[in-house]
Amino acid sequence: MSISLQLYLIGGIEILVPVMFLILYRRSHKFRISSVISGIGSYFLASNILMGTFSMFMASAGLDQQFWTNHSFLSNIVNVLLNVVFSNITIFLVMKFVLKKKIRIYDAVAMGVSYWVAEALMLSTSSISYARIASMSAEGRLKEMVTESLPLDQLEEYASNLQTLGISSFYIQVLGIIVLSIISAVICVFLFHAVKRDNLKFLWMTMGVHLLILTMMNLSLAYGGDIPYIIANVVAAAIAIVIYMQYWKWYKEQQMELSRKKQEYKQRQKAATGNVISVKVSEGNSDTEEQD
Repeated sequence: MSISLQLYLIGGIEILVPVMFLILYRRSHKFRISSVISGIGSYFLASNILMGTFSMFMASAGLDQQFWTNHSFLSNIVNVLLNVVFSNITIFLVMKFVLKKKIRIYDAVAMGVSYWVAEALMLSTSSISYARIASMSAEGRLKEMVTESLPLDQLEEYASNLQTLGISSFYIQVLGIIVLSIISAVICVFLFHAVKRDNLKFLWMTMGVHLLILTMMNLSLAYGGDIPYIIANVVAAAIAIVIYMQYWKWYKEQQMELSRKKQEYKQRQKAATGNVISVKVSEGNSDTEEQD
């Protein structure tokens, strides 16, 4: 299979995986469409507006791109920390004040997956663009892609980058977006729990777990290379899935217990109502006997 064909396939997978999950998930769990919109909106608010504002503030303080390049380890830690803080707090506030108390666990899962849909779309578009560049470069037709905003030297640089990066980096990119979607879904489930319990303790706990997982993934990519990064992604996804399964088991048990208590309460109410009627009938009969 040619590189360009593989890149077209990767581009399709990157956007189809989260979208198809949402479509199939909604067939069995009727989440609200507003949760998808809220997830996408939370991404833009946290990743674009808040992160962009912070970057501008850092640049105005003299901490420009060159500073972060020279201090790569610090840059990785700060980047992960800010992403965790901005994303978790944004999602928590959107759940609490936009979706409000009507939010269900299914909405939380959908919101978590939707959070990365915009990123998946951008990665998909990038992969497809690289696929076209690879195809045209192989045929010696790069000049046909030249525009005012995309000169030939830039196209040649993209083609060179593709040769340097290799196709494996794009497959790893697919793995990354899938794992991030899984983690985000689980994180949103715990933020849903924090909103429902109206307890900030669960928010801080969720942020702590999220920070540990993303730090492991980020540092493994920056300093370990492809294999450690793949292992870190698999481990992170496995941890997230296990945590979710345990929470789901506990959640269903709680729902069953709540349903049982409601049923018992209705039965007690029904029994109490029957007793009241019996007493009134007895009193009526006594009155009739006295009149006789």
